[in-house]
Amino acid sequence: MEMNWISIQDERPKIGKPVLLRSSTGVVQEQTYYRDCCDESDFWQDVGDNHDGVPIDPGDSWMYLPKA
Repeated sequence: MEMNWISIQDERPKIGKPVLLRSSTGVVQEQTYYRDCCDESDFWQDVGDNHDGVPIDPGDSWMYLPKA
């Protein structure tokens, strides 16, 4: 399977769409990208988590979830 990682510096995923997020240390997690209600900051949130997200590390990459 080909891994099509996209740099956060190049493009952001659609807001609210779950993706795979790779940290600058190589850890991969299923996350969702959001903007806050005042449109002032970006954050990631674990899929299914109702807590605050984590700040975006500009070195991260992401990709859409592979089809089953």
